[in-house]
This record gives sequence, C-alpha cells and structure tokens, in this order.
Amino acid sequence: MAPKSRSKNNMGRTTSQKRLPKTATNVSIADKKQNDLNFLEEVASDCYLKCGSHIAGRATVLAFERLAALLSASVRPTKAFSACSRHLCSSPRNLVMAAKKKVLPEEYDLTLEPDLEQFTFDGIVKITCDVHVATDSVSVHAMDLVLSQAVFKPHGSSTVIKADEISTKAKMKTATLGFDEVLPVGKGVLEIKFRGILNDQMAGFYRSQYTDSCGKKRFMATTQFEAIDARRCFPCWDEPARKATFVVTLIYPANLTAISNMPPSRSEVQADGKRRETFMPTPRMSTYLLAFCIGEFEFISASTKGGVLARIFACPGNASRCSFALDCCIRALEFYNDFFGIPYPLPKMDMIAIPDFAAGAMENWGLVTYREVALLCDESTVSATQKQRICTVIAHELAHQWFGNLVTMEWWEDLWLNEGFANWMQTFASDKLFPDWHIWESYVGTEQQRALQLDALRSSHPIQVPIGHAEEVEEVFDAISYCKGGSVVRMIYSVLGEAHFQEGLRLYFDRHKYGNTVTTDLWNAWKEVSGKPIDKMMSSWTQKMGFPLLEVLNDPLADSTGHVEIRQKWFLADGSFEPSDDDKTWFCPVIVGTDKGTSPAGFLEEKSGKIACASCLPGASMIKVNFGQHVPVRVLYPEAVFKRLVQNLRSVPPEDKIGLLSDTFAMSKSGVLDASFLVDLLAGFKSELNDKVWSEISAVLGGLEKVVCQGLADDTAQAFKEFCSKLVVPAFTHVGWETGSADSDNRKKLRSTVLAAVSKYCSQDPTISAEAVRRCKEFAASPNDPTVLSADIRSAVFDVALQSDHAALAFDELVRAHEVVTDGAVKIHIYGALGKAGGFALQQKALDFCLSGAVRSQDLIYIPMAMATSGKTGADTVFSWMQSEYSRIYDMIGATSMMLFQNMVRVSGAGFVTESKAEEVAAFWKSRDLYKNIEKALAQTVEGIKSNSKFVDRSGTRSCEEVRVVKGIEGSPGFNLEICNGQQQLVKLAKGVETMLSFLRHLPQAHVAPNTSEAVNAAAAAMFQRAACWLNDVDEVDFDQLQHVLYLAFWLGAEDEDVALSALDAIERFTLYRSENGATLLQSDVLQVLHRIIGHNRAPELVSEAFTLLYRLCDAPAPAVVPLMTEESGLVRTVVESMLQAPLNMRLQLAGVRLLALWAQFDVAEDPEAEGAMSDQKDLKQFVREANAAEVAKEVAANLTRAGLTHAASWMSAISSRLPKRVQGSKGSKEQREPKASKGSKDEHGPRSASKASGSSRAKSK
Repeated sequence: MAPKSRSKNNMGRTTSQKRLPKTATNVSIADKKQNDLNFLEEVASDCYLKCGSHIAGRATVLAFERLAALLSASVRPTKAFSACSRHLCSSPRNLVMAAKKKVLPEEYDLTLEPDLEQFTFDGIVKITCDVHVATDSVSVHAMDLVLSQAVFKPHGSSTVIKADEISTKAKMKTATLGFDEVLPVGKGVLEIKFRGILNDQMAGFYRSQYTDSCGKKRFMATTQFEAIDARRCFPCWDEPARKATFVVTLIYPANLTAISNMPPSRSEVQADGKRRETFMPTPRMSTYLLAFCIGEFEFISASTKGGVLARIFACPGNASRCSFALDCCIRALEFYNDFFGIPYPLPKMDMIAIPDFAAGAMENWGLVTYREVALLCDESTVSATQKQRICTVIAHELAHQWFGNLVTMEWWEDLWLNEGFANWMQTFASDKLFPDWHIWESYVGTEQQRALQLDALRSSHPIQVPIGHAEEVEEVFDAISYCKGGSVVRMIYSVLGEAHFQEGLRLYFDRHKYGNTVTTDLWNAWKEVSGKPIDKMMSSWTQKMGFPLLEVLNDPLADSTGHVEIRQKWFLADGSFEPSDDDKTWFCPVIVGTDKGTSPAGFLEEKSGKIACASCLPGASMIKVNFGQHVPVRVLYPEAVFKRLVQNLRSVPPEDKIGLLSDTFAMSKSGVLDASFLVDLLAGFKSELNDKVWSEISAVLGGLEKVVCQGLADDTAQAFKEFCSKLVVPAFTHVGWETGSADSDNRKKLRSTVLAAVSKYCSQDPTISAEAVRRCKEFAASPNDPTVLSADIRSAVFDVALQSDHAALAFDELVRAHEVVTDGAVKIHIYGALGKAGGFALQQKALDFCLSGAVRSQDLIYIPMAMATSGKTGADTVFSWMQSEYSRIYDMIGATSMMLFQNMVRVSGAGFVTESKAEEVAAFWKSRDLYKNIEKALAQTVEGIKSNSKFVDRSGTRSCEEVRVVKGIEGSPGFNLEICNGQQQLVKLAKGVETMLSFLRHLPQAHVAPNTSEAVNAAAAAMFQRAACWLNDVDEVDFDQLQHVLYLAFWLGAEDEDVALSALDAIERFTLYRSENGATLLQSDVLQVLHRIIGHNRAPELVSEAFTLLYRLCDAPAPAVVPLMTEESGLVRTVVESMLQAPLNMRLQLAGVRLLALWAQFDVAEDPEAEGAMSDQKDLKQFVREANAAEVAKEVAANLTRAGLTHAASWMSAISSRLPKRVQGSKGSKEQREPKASKGSKDEHGPRSASKASGSSRAKSK
C-alpha cells in the first residue's frame, strides 16, 4: 500500500514545511510580487481548510497580516484576488480553485503498466499545461500514489526544470511539487513518474476477480473514477471543470485485451512479450470520465445507422448474454442522435460488464462500465423486471454521453444536472423503445416515490446542495439528486411540452458543448425558447428542501365554480410543525383532470390560489389534482372528492391510482389523514390487475406491515396479515405459477409482484408452501438451467421455501447452488431468501455466510437488508450483528466505498418503529470515528424510525381505533359495522332512500324546497357510497350475506350505477365461489334483481356485465331456469331493448345475442318431467321470438360486417340462425300473459331471501 501520511522525496528529506517562493533570472519584480500574492492565497486556502467550514482562528489572521504587509508598498491587489477575498467565507471551493488556476491542464499523455500478479502499476503522465502565473510549486491531486520524479519542460526551450521536493497531504489527497526554478508563464509539459496499487476497493484503478472458461480464478484491471478517484490512478487536477484531452497508452500481456474511451491508434508487441497499445485522443472532458479495462473478454458488436461501432464486452462464457444490451445500445444511440440534434461525437461505444462494481453503472465517455446484472441477460429466460432494469440503466448511461459528458456541471453542487436529467431521460427513452411497457407508470411508483419519501424528512437536502469539498459529494449521490431531480425534469417537460423542451435542450448543448455549466444555464435556454418564467419557477424546486402538500379546499363537481381552490404547505413525513415551516412556498404547476379530460396547467405561486378547470368538468364523475402525477407533490382532498375517486377507481389512470395510493398512505402516516381513508381506498383494489399499481399496493402493504406487526398488538397483526392474504389471493389465482408462452412483459411483472406478496402473506398456506419447496428442490438440482425455474417467480419460490417446515434443508441447498451458479441475478435472489429465513439459528447462519468471503463486497447489503425488513426479530438480529461485526464490515466496504457503507447505516435501522430504537441506532453510529462521513445518512435513518414511531403511537392510542383500522382492512363484520354504519343499517335504510328519491322525482318542483332536495340527494349520495363500499368488501365465503347483497342491489342498484356495478361484482363472486350458489341465487329472485338493474341503467359497461352474469346463472338445466324465466319473462324484452339502444357497442351486442341464444335452446318438449309443471306457460322460445331477437341479431351481424369484423360477423350470424324468428302477423299463443315484471318495474317487497329460497312465495318486506 502507498503511504497515507507525508511522503519523503527521492533525497530522503521530509517536505511538509512551506518554502518561500524563489526567484529566477527571467522573472521580473512584478512577477515576484505576484508570486508572493499567489503563495499567500494558497496559505489562506490551507488555513481555511484546516479550520473546517468557517474561516476562523489565528492562522487565518496571520495569513491576512502577511498579505497586508506585501500590499503596503502601494501595490493594488489584482482583480482576481479581490474577488477571491470577497467570496472567501461564502464559497470555500472558489478559494481552492483560485489557488490552483495558476496552472491549467490541456492534455494528458498517460502511460500505465499494470502487474496483474503483484497488483501494482507503474505510470508516467505527461501533462501539457498552460502556466498562467509564474510559480515554483504546483499542486496536483494524488492519492495512494508514490511520486518518484517530476520535471517541467517549457515549450520552445531545452530547459528541464526539476522538482527537488515532492510532498503529499493524505487528508487533502494532494501532492505539491516544489521546483528548483520558477516555472515561466506559458505552455509546457509537466512529466511525473509514479507507482500505485491495483487495489481491491472498486475505486480508482482496481482489480476484479472472475472465473475463466476453465474454471480458474483470474483477475482483470478496470477503473472507476467518479467522483474523485482518478487521483488514485495518476496525478491530475481531479475536478469536473478542469477539462482536458487524454491519450492513453497501456502495456499489458499480449494474450489479454485492452479497451479505453477511444479506439487504438497504434499497437505493437515489445521484446518482453507485452503489448504496448496507444489509444486515440479523447474529446475535451473531465478526469472522472476516463476509463480503461484489461483482461480476457468476449464481445459482440454492431453499428448504428450513423456508423458508430457498438460493442458489448463480458468475461469469458458470457457473449451469449450480451444481445439484448447491444440492441438497446444501438436503438438508444440512434434515438438520442435524433432527439438531441447533436450526433454522438465518438467513433465507438463500448459497454462492459465488470464482476466487482460498486455502483450500477458508470458513464465513462465511449466506455461505459456496468455491474454484470445491469448489462447481461438471456433474453429468452430473463425476468421482466431485470429486462426493464437493463434497458433503463443503458438508457441512463447513454443519456450521460450528452448530458454530463458533452456538457458537464462546473462543480459537484450541480450534480443533479447530470443525474436528475439522466434519471428522467432513461424513462423517456425506454418508453420510446418499448412503449408496451408503459414505463412511466413504473416511474411514478418507483423514482417519484423514492424522491418524495426522502424529501419529506427534515434531514433531506435541496437538489442544489453546496459542496465545500469534493469529498462531500458522496453524500449527495442519493434519491434527491437522481429521483427528485428526474421528477423536476418531468415537471418541466409537462409545462413546456415536447417541442419547447427539445428546442431548449438543443440550444443548451450547442452553446456549452465540451464545456461546463451551472443550473441557470439550462433554465435560461428553456426560458429563451418558450418565453415562460422557468428560472423563477425552478429556483423554488432546486434551491429549497422539501415539497408542498396541496390541500384542495372545495369540490368543483358540486359547487359549479369551475375552479379548484388550493392551499399549499410543507409536507413532512412525521407531521411535525415549527413556526418557520410556513415560510416555504413553491411555484407549483397544477394539472387538474377528470374522467372526461384534463385542463391546461395552472400555476400556484402563493400560499393559496384558484386553478381553472371548467373545461374538464362537464359529465365528469370524479376529479383529481396533479393529474398524471407530473409534479412531485402530495394532494389532500375533501372527504366528498376523495370518496368520489374511490367509487370511480375504474376511471382513474394507473399513474393516478399509484399517486392516490402513495399520497393516502403518506398522509395517513403523517397524521394529516385518518387511516380509515386508506382502508376505504385499499378495499377498492380487490380486482386490480395492473402490474405497476400492484407494485404500489405491495409497497403500501409493506409499509403498513412494518408498523402494524412491530408496533401494534399480535391479534391486530394477525388480522392485518389475513386481510393481505385475501387481497392477494384473487390476483394470484389470476396469474398462477406458470409463465405462458404468450405472456407479455407486463403480465410477467404482475406475476412476479403478486407472488412476492404471496411469499409474504400466504407462505404458511400448505398448498403454496409445498409447491414452492418442490420448485426450489428442482432448481437446486440444476441451478444453472434457467428453464427449470422461471426468473419471474424465482425470488418468491426461494422466499417461501425458506419460511417452510423444510427451511433448514432449503437453506443448505441454496448455499450449495450459490457456489456454482453463474448468473448474478440468481445470486441476488438467493441472498434475499437467506435473509428471510425463519428462526434465529438460520438468521445467524445467513449473516455468517455474508462475511464468509463467498459474497462479493458489492453484494454485502442484500442479506442484512432482507433480514432487517422481515420482522422485529430480524431487525434486532441485524442491528446486533452490525454492532459486533462493525470492524469486519467496515474493512469490507467502508474502506472501499463510503456510498455503499452509507447503505449499511440505513439498513441498521430499516426495521425499527420505536423512539427507543431510533436513539440506540443514533448512539451507536455517533460513537464511530467515521460519523462525519455518514452524518446525513444517519440523520435520515433516525428520522425515518421516529416518523414510524409517531404513526404507531397514533394507531395505538385507543384500542377501538386499532380495531377500526386493522379489522377494517380485514373486511370483517366489525369493520363493516363501523365504517359503513353496518349492513343492518344499510338494509334498513335502502328502501327508504329509494322511496325518498322516487317521491322527490314525482313531486312538482314548485312544491319542493331547495334545501329539502339537496338534503335528500346528499343523504342518497352518502348511502350509495356506503352501499358500494360494503358490496365491494362483502366476503363470498359468508353465505349469510347473500340476502343483503340482493336486497341492496334491488333497492339501490337501480338508482346508482356504482352500486349496480358493485352488486354485479358481488353476485358474481358468490356464483363463482361455489357451484351450488348459482341455483340458490336463481331461487332468491336474482333474475328480478338483474331485470330491475338493467331496466334502470343503460350504461353499456354495466349492461354487458349484467348480460354476462345472466348467462352464467342461466347456463343450467331447464327445470332450474325455465319456470323462473317465464315468471320474469319481461326480462327477455328488456335485454333486446338494451341491445337496440347501444347498436355500436359490440361487447354488449355479443353478450346479449349469446344470452338470447341460450334462452332459445330451452324446449319444454325435450324435458317430459318439466312439461307438466309448465303446461300453462309459454316456453322461452316464444318469448325470444316475440321480442324479435332474431332480427336484432341479424342487424348486429350486419354492423359487424360493415365494420370489417368478418369473423365476428360469421359467428353472430351462426348464433342468430338458432334464434326463433317472428312470424309476420302472428298473434302468439292462445294465452297471452302480461309479463309480471315489466321493464324497470318496482316490486314492493324486493327479492326473496336466500335463506328461504326453496319456496315460491316472496319474503315479506325487510
């Protein structure tokens, strides 16, 4: 290892003390004084750095006293120094940079010779410099390097100026070269010889281990320079604004392959058998973008339309897993060329998978490096989740080739310019490449929510965070820079529109290519092309921490004002408030939408305001603020507006369902909203099948689980888990275990998400457990055969197996599989499962395995993370393990990557929900020497625990409140009685509400007072809402509830479409649950109920559902159907009339004709047993004939033919041919009976009770 303290020069003397500047014969007196000024600026800089973040102390005073003495001889300070003095306290980096700008690099000629056996490297760097100020010392960045020699050769001169002193400052990560003569102003070449360590810390120039095709362990050499690790490889000015060109020469064994940012320009094999390969000069770029790799590689290649060569490199045996990445690379480059308007400027784009890699990927210009799991896959067997992840990571890194590489932030405080834009662009590009993924829905549920969760903490930070020292940048590679930054870009895009957004980007790139920028440069470009005050709007989003809660104050659908009244305030996850919180205001775009459209974006600039939305209100049944989730805010609604959203969830787009779920959960946690609102909302998602919405449901359930299972009573926790199981099972029944050949990626993701929930909440189900154990055994027998166990369900299978009665055996099988498996994605799934193993013994075994050396340091996080979030025992076990094994953990990743180690800090408290645990976690980490490096991560972790603790306190304040929330979630009778005022009350009031509405409709309006009408309608609306809620939640297992379902359907389903739809859904659930329920329903007057619903509701969707349900009920033996149908014979004519009223709705027409054909096939003559019983009745064919069904079906077939749907038309014609045709002039049978229940008629008694269905008499009125 290179020394980390002061070094000695080649003469052996220590050089830590400053020397006074020397003079030279070719330096004037004025230059001499300027040298002194420069020297003192550097002294002042050092004093500042020693004093921390505020300049103070005697050292600084002395520095300025010396400066004053120099200036006393009537020498005016230079303009540059005056500026530096003014900003001395406000911007420490300005002072540091000012001291270094006396020498600026223009080109690096770097030669490196690594030793892959001894893990060292030798290097020479020749830096073409421009000396702006004559000096006899030069400071460069250097870390873990031994600098043995340095010389300076001025251009146009044969003079060689040697450095007679070389000193290093380990804390500052710099080296100062002291020359025996003053370096003259002008250009020259600074040449430095050095030696370094090919480290194993995944930073700088480092080694990574892989297995070759013969199974032997090998090493490759690779680089990772961002943010400040180029200095670990060669002496340089390691700052983003110090751009230069680079010529790289590598000397390495000739049997290996080397790649760098640019293609090679010359290559030769030396006498010693090594290859010396020089690469073409790079464009002007920052040091952190330089890269090179040496090792055994396989690759595949292709070219873009513009002739750019794209290659995907991997370690031996992985070439077959590169194809999907290559396809994404080519398509993304071509898309960006077109969108940005500036062609990719390099001749090639290489991408390489590195076995040991701390980050996900790194955007080195022309040579992007990745973790293996972020680049390699077998497209035929990869999980949909990993496939989309690979695409978005590639799109992210290639977006950086323009935004970050071509144009680079001036300093790290504008890091978000790189990462925030790429975060948004990765989704924008992926959506263009794979539109069927609907990936913006994923963005709202993942990236946007990560930003909102972190930014709701007081310990968060602004997007633009001051960075005094480059070392501080590690702490802002977080969800604020990436995810909030990306969310803000998404907001700008929605305000500007694509045309202005694109035009502004092109202007920005054209002005600043190959240069450096600050945030305002981008705002100015968009402002210039759009004429909108982008700078004014965006300053509140990038310079302020946090985001607003938008509180909606009115109901535009009820008050007819045509606008939404909104008040904004700072949203905090713990619900806390301090007097200064009210000072925050954001310039907030607001988009209002309904199920009928969206209104133009409005702007809320003050604490409160009104947003016009009249254009989208007519005919709307719900209204949502922040429609499309384009702005990173939370929204709080009045109760009436919220419940209308819940009732109309079918009309809410997926992005907005996700936003509604996440907002409601966050506000429930913070105490802004009562938990019953979350209960009501969750109940509306029982039939949800969108994979992205399910991901958010799972996230909300996971958040609740942590609080409920660790903070509340055991019976409450058990009730919660039972509810989760009931919510998950219908979706699991829909997707099943097996992947179908025709399954889309979205359906695969749905299966993966649902099965992950099954592994959490249904793992103790004997059938599920046995199936998972069986599949896990099959995998363990052939761990490298991807066809044995689908990647989409692999994680869930492992998790359930590790929680089964065979957990110990499954644990050992997975550890053995880990030893031989070659796919990194499989290993990550194994880690997650080991972390979730039940019982202390297996948990301890998993943590021991974590530190055994079998797990790469980059993957060390997965086992403790899974364990900490698995429950209270797991959380305690992980925290105890971190305390006892702190030194080993730090040695493995703390010394390697502080960014990775900060994740360990977060994991240490990830499973806790109490104030006492928050204090324990804080006390432990504050006692560590590295506390300053993890201070921000710790503050956020502790605040998160305390926020959960407050939620637990609010939830457990009263036992009845606990029952209200959790039993409500479970869907038990206790919940129904409290939330919905009880099923008994609903049944008792249902007929009364219907009677009131009927009475109100038939009275002359002059006789009705306005307040009476409003009161009745308001009461009815509340009743409809509660009825729909109860019908959605009723459990089909509870047969006693069936009579209440039919009663509510009969009395309220005819009055309200939502109640009708909920009733149809409930009846269908009872029908499907048990086959005999269908017969019981028929005997319980379900036909009368459905007839009444169809007669009063003409909405095509509802009528189609009713037709389908009728078909399912009537698809039974004739004796069970015909008597009841003849009793309700008017239903046939109502079905035909409904078809006539929606002639263009093919779904309704097909369902109707199929139903009529079913009825027409019933023939009394074919059933002698029934013939006598029905001798006085017409058969169903007669009713179908009299309703003119055949002619209607014939017209439907004609409509299908005209629409070009020939196959459907043929099918319809075949069906219609089986319908009895009406004979012209026929008067029907001798006995013409008036249908008992004509269209929409009302029976005063309602449906028969399911419990008394065996008789034919009607039950008395309820």
